[in-house]
Amino acid sequence: MKPTETQKIVCEALIKQLQFWKHTNDIDSPTHYTDMDEQFALLSDCLSETEIEELTSETCNVFQFIKNLAV
Repeated sequence: MKPTETQKIVCEALIKQLQFWKHTNDIDSPTHYTDMDEQFALLSDCLSETEIEELTSETCNVFQFIKNLAV
């Protein structure tokens, strides 16, 4: 089964976040969390608030994992 349009939109939002993290000059900046909130808020026309909260939470987990790899 092919991904739905909503799934594609979420994937694109995640790709943008990953690219931003990849090219950041300060992986520890708290701004990254604000950027996630802003990026995912743009998905409100295709995701519910609960889905956006879950997406943000899971993405924060991935971000924390990536940050911890530097240790």
